[in-house]
Amino acid sequence: MADVDRNPGLEQFRALARQLEGVQVKDLTARHRAALAEAFNQGKAVMSAGELYDWFSRAAQIFVDAEQWQLLAPKYEAMADLIEAAPEPDRPCLARVLHIQARIQAGQGEDCRI
Repeated sequence: MADVDRNPGLEQFRALARQLEGVQVKDLTARHRAALAEAFNQGKAVMSAGELYDWFSRAAQIFVDAEQWQLLAPKYEAMADLIEAAPEPDRPCLARVLHIQARIQAGQGEDCRI
């Protein structure tokens, strides 16, 4: 990750990310949803697409388990855009994000459209 001395926004990201550590599905609150959203947005500003994906894929798992599709759908869409826009897109990573997006759409009751 980027050097904190050169990028003070990274410390803000880390503070938000710490709010999600150790949370269980049954304990999720609006504060946790807000922390995920804010950390994701802060992470976009201070991390590479790969670094953000690595963090988000772990941090978002509890929200996937809780089927928080409306929260996750725009984040995974943004993540796919960030990966695609990278100078050298990580295609396997992009494939994983697109697969998760498909799972989210299925969880929201959306049919597959071709």
